Amino acid sequence: MRCFFDLAGAVSDLDNLGLEADTIEEVRVAAARHIAEIIRDMPGLLWAGEGIRLEVTDENRTKLFTIVTSGADAAAIRG
Repeated sequence: MRCFFDLAGAVSDLDNLGLEADTIEEVRVAAARHIAEIIRDMPGLLWAGEGIRLEVTDENRTKLFTIVTSGADAAAIRG
């Protein structure tokens, strides 16, 4: 199956290449690694208000699942 990893939220980026995978488990692992790389490379996006959403779709662009990440300051930091 071909799957696509589209970014939404603080940043929007549609995946035009996709990834070929045999199972949904492979897709989930690839998606987790993809969002981890984005956070590693652009950690400020977590604090940009909306957080980051990775919306995973199939070849028909039907949504399979979404990974949602965000950062929120505790009251002690907000003052």
